[in-house]
Amino acid sequence: PSTPLEKLKEEIDAKRRFISTLPPCENRSEEGFFKAKHLKILAQKEEEYELILESQRVALVVREHEELHPPITEDCPIYLEDIRIKDVDSMVHFACCGNGYCKDCHNVVRCQGIDRMPSCPLCRAECPTEEESKIMIEQLAADGRSWAQAQVGEWYLNGSDGCPVDKRKALKWFELAVEKRN
Repeated sequence: PSTPLEKLKEEIDAKRRFISTLPPCENRSEEGFFKAKHLKILAQKEEEYELILESQRVALVVREHEELHPPITEDCPIYLEDIRIKDVDSMVHFACCGNGYCKDCHNVVRCQGIDRMPSCPLCRAECPTEEESKIMIEQLAADGRSWAQAQVGEWYLNGSDGCPVDKRKALKWFELAVEKRN
């Protein structure tokens, strides 16, 4: 056998052949317990085999899906890698310049005890206040930045950051963000 899967298949076949040589057991005898032990081992190996096959099938489907629908990525200027965008929290964006970095970099900063940075790590501008940030994010959303559009949509959906609950406006902003594949 050249692969672990082929080796496991051979072990299953060997175990089946071995069990088929055991005499039938009708009572609670030592032979019955011996056969039950081997049947349990066979069932465990068969389950392991099926799980490996299913893992391979899922991996193939995921690969095909990603070929048809490439994942959305954004560059992290600090990590220097493409970050797969899974949701709006995958990147932390700055209102001053509209750029951002990945959640991992943000968590490193938070672990250092820094809750609010005095300046943007990307453009070096002084970090705006919450009210200034809101205005800047609204402008970035109007300029077509998808993350900002999704953020404004969240504000209207939840009635936060001074926006009234307005599901129509929220939907409009979410649709604009989706058009940009966010």
